[in-house]
Amino acid sequence: KAITQGQIADILMARGKLEAALALHDQRLSIAQQLGDMESIAHIKFSTAQIRFQRGDRRTSGIQQIYEDLAEAFEISRKLSHPDAIGAIGQLLAQVLAMSGRKRDALAVLDQAEAAYNKLGNVQGLEQVRQLRGMVAGVNNPTAKAGGFEPPT
Repeated sequence: KAITQGQIADILMARGKLEAALALHDQRLSIAQQLGDMESIAHIKFSTAQIRFQRGDRRTSGIQQIYEDLAEAFEISRKLSHPDAIGAIGQLLAQVLAMSGRKRDALAVLDQAEAAYNKLGNVQGLEQVRQLRGMVAGVNNPTAKAGGFEPPT
């Protein structure tokens, strides 16, 4: 049931029905927590952070919840040694850290995402990390576009 809810939530998110997608992920989270399914918990936390980021919570006090979900998902994925998750989650986490003024932490996360993508041989992921690294480096640059970060695809 939780897997099907996740698939439906992904479809709803793609269609822009963010509130419905978020509600389904919230239902899934309690199931995954009861089962102790850490991989699912990480995926759900990442998905909810993406939804909140996409709907604009990053511009409000919702950035803290996005950060908390991403940090937890990233740590779980690191413990489980899932390079695909480390790369994807790391990209968004680095953006959130940079937006919060934590450029050094963002660059450290990007190092881990880059290592994960190297391990996978994911050329597209490596290019995205390199682009993000350049954007993070320009965060304190007055000519850099403010808020120019978008979640990885």
